[in-house]
Amino acid sequence: MSAPTVAAELKRIETAVRSLLEDRDTRRKRRLGGSFRWFELEDDIRSWRFSGRFDEATLDRLTELIQQRHFLFNHLRFIGSTRPTWNS
Repeated sequence: MSAPTVAAELKRIETAVRSLLEDRDTRRKRRLGGSFRWFELEDDIRSWRFSGRFDEATLDRLTELIQQRHFLFNHLRFIGSTRPTWNS
């Protein structure tokens, strides 16, 4: 996959996560700019499991999307660091 394709997929994942969180997240304008924010969201999902705010299927889907995001972000970093024109 090329860098633009991975970036587009990352944006799609962020949009899907925002749509799942819509109207139920206490942080309405949650910033998902960096990896730390995504790890913070994972911690919130763990606490939501017992709050009853989300059903299990939604929490599982959110977890799956977050894992995909972590994989694609690491892949994008790999692509960016191994481009021959950038390292010469």
